[in-house]
Parts: sequence; C-alpha cells; structure tokens
Amino acid sequence: MLILTLFRNQMFSLINNEKITFLKEEIDSRLFNTGVFFLASAPFLSCLFFLYPLFKGLRKAGPNIINKKFNQIFLLISLILIIKSLYASLKIDSEIESWQPYFNWAGIANLVPLFVCFIGFDSYLNDEKKRIIISKYFIAGTIPFLISCVGQFWFNWYGPFEILNGLITWFQRPLITNQNLTGLFNNPNTAGNWLTMMWPISVVLFKEKFRLKEYLKSKILLLIIFFITTSIVLTNSRSAWIGLLITAPFLLGKKSLKWYLPFIGLLILIITSSFLPFVPQEIREFLNHLIPVHVQSKVSEITINFASLPRLQIWSNAFGIILQKPLFGWGANSFPYLYEINTGVFRNHSHNLFLELSISYGLIVSILFFKVILEILYKSFFSIFKTRISVVDKGWWLAGFFFFFSHLVDILLFDIRINLTIWIFLIGLKNTFQISSEKKQEV
Repeated sequence: MLILTLFRNQMFSLINNEKITFLKEEIDSRLFNTGVFFLASAPFLSCLFFLYPLFKGLRKAGPNIINKKFNQIFLLISLILIIKSLYASLKIDSEIESWQPYFNWAGIANLVPLFVCFIGFDSYLNDEKKRIIISKYFIAGTIPFLISCVGQFWFNWYGPFEILNGLITWFQRPLITNQNLTGLFNNPNTAGNWLTMMWPISVVLFKEKFRLKEYLKSKILLLIIFFITTSIVLTNSRSAWIGLLITAPFLLGKKSLKWYLPFIGLLILIITSSFLPFVPQEIREFLNHLIPVHVQSKVSEITINFASLPRLQIWSNAFGIILQKPLFGWGANSFPYLYEINTGVFRNHSHNLFLELSISYGLIVSILFFKVILEILYKSFFSIFKTRISVVDKGWWLAGFFFFFSHLVDILLFDIRINLTIWIFLIGLKNTFQISSEKKQEV
C-alpha cells in the first residue's frame, strides 16, 4: 500500500513538472509548435501543421478582430490590394509590356495570408512562457539546417535533395570560390538571415540555462551558437555579418561597449588596411594571411567601388519609378520590367522592402505596412529593455530588429520560411506591450 501511495505521488509530481508541460497542452498548441520546428527544414509540412492552429486562433479572436489597431491597418491594406488587383484585371491593356495582371494576385498571396496569421496566431504567443517554448522549437528546428551546412561545407553534400515530388527541397548548392554557404536554403542571404535571427534567441537561452546552472543544456546551446556563428560567417552575406555585429552589444550589455567598440574598430581597421593602396605592401601581405579572402572581397566592394555599387543604382532608379505613380504603384512584381525598360539590365527586385512595396502598391500601402513594424519594434523595445525583465523576449526583439535592418538592403520576405518566422516574432513582440496596456485599461 505504501509503495502504491509513493508511486501515485510520484506520478502526480511528474505530471506537474514543467519538463512535460508539452503533454498537457491542447492539440492546437502542439501542432503550432510542431509547425515551428519544421519551418526551416520542411516549410510545406510546417504550413500543414499551422492550418488547424490558425483556424482555431481566428475562431478565438472572434469579433475582436476589427477592434485592434494593427488588425485594422492590415485589413485596410488587404482591401487596397484586392481593389487594385480587380482594377488591373479589368483593364484591357497593361501599362507595362510583358507584365501580367495576375502578378497582383500572386502579390496578395505573399502578404494577405500573413496578415491573417498575425491575427490567428496571437493566442499562441500572448505569454512569455509560450514564447520561451516556441524559442526552443525554433532552435531545435535550426539543427537540421546546421547539419546541412556542415554537410555542404565539409563533406560536399550537394543537392538538390527532394521529397514528396519536390514539395520538400534541400538545395545544398555546390560551393563557389568565395564559399557562399547556403545549406538547405536556396540563397546565401536567406540562409544568413535565418541564422542571424536564430543567433540572439540561442544566446539568451544559453544565458538563462547557465544562470539556472543547467550546465549540460548550456553546453549544448553553446555548441549550437558556435555552429550558427560559423555558418553566418561562411554565408558570405554582408547583411548577416553586420546584423551579428549590431545585435551582439544588446546581449552582452552596456558594460561590454568599453571593449566591444574598440574591438570592432580594430577589426575594421585591420580588414580595410589589407587592401587600401596607401598602406605599405609588406603590411598588406601580412594582413592578407590573417583575413579570409571572401571577407576582404566583400569589404573592398563597398569601400573601393562604393559609387558604382549595383544597389545604389537600383535604389536611384526605384525612386524615379515611385515618383511616376506614388499613390497606388505599378503593380506587384513590376520592378524587374520597369528597371529593364529604363536601363536594359534585369534585376529581380529593388533590394529594399519599402521601395519594393511602394513600386508595387504605392506609398499608402508601404507607409502603413512600415508603420506597424516600426511601432511594434519601438513599443516592444521599451517594454522589454526598459520596463520589465525578460530573457527570451530580448532575443525576439533583436531578431525583429535584424529583419527590419536586413530588408533595407535586401528583400527576403517572399521566402515562406523567413516570412512566417518574422510574423511570429512580430506577434510575440506586439504582445509584450499590448497585453500589459490592455490590463491597465481594464483596471
């Protein structure tokens, strides 16, 4: 009898243990977490897992959907996009040769479903404990990606590798001379973007596990951080490098600035001195042995050929295109056609999300869109760093900030993995200040 009593007490204790809270979650939360895990490695499966949580989340939101400011803005943007698409489809002749009106509907598919996710995923991210769990699933889901990076760089695992007739694809592109690591992603900038968003999350989790003296878990996270950092460097993505350097001081703290800023200054001085012509040749040759070739080439492109950088030419042309139709734009995916007409050169996009949205849908849409993102980043910053103690949320804010920074020089929003991830971060950041303000109003 005593043994049965002890066994029962032990079972009750086990059930209440935080280590198995996953078993007590509702099915929609489990599916949402699973979707997060598969987001990097199998986005098709991830979207399937997200469907039921999305529908249930929308059902929970109910009539309150239109009562919240951010939802109202996204509904207004959606309405503008739909009206614009209908109008373009009814026009007999297109203003741009070879451009097709159905591009507008494809553009809606890249944006409006994510606005719906912003509403439907809210209940899964409205608590710090939930965001901690989601962070762990993000890191766990990044491990297959890191394995693909290791295989690509050291073992020549070249693809593409396909499952389900291409619905799940690991690209594993052959490495070129400058070692542009991509892993399972299609593009090194996209790979770098994902890794740089995961970097601050893994660091804050490591710090928390170390503080709690969970040394085995902290060692595992430290190993993951090492592979993430190494992979960021090997992607050869300048925006990822800069994002890593910018976000590090936020995690290290104010005291670190005393040594961090001089260290960065010295690093920049060493790299630039390796190719500047007025530096003695003996010194340049010595520095060339210390600095990887692909790092030198990336920096020299900016410092030596700054005026002729392709992005500057693209942005200059983009401003002129916007001024011709500033209010409602030219239509989705119109930039490549307009740029080729103006310059004779084909470019996929404008390498700046604000410019791209302005060209496609006009300044009204782009201003409203960026208003939401900037307001969330601004208010969540003060909520996280100024008024409350939060560990994981700091990592989320830095990931959101890097998204904003990286999309000033590139556009990765149309990759479903990056797209869904940043919306999950934005929802979580919104809840860091919105829920507390709603509680104050109730009081």
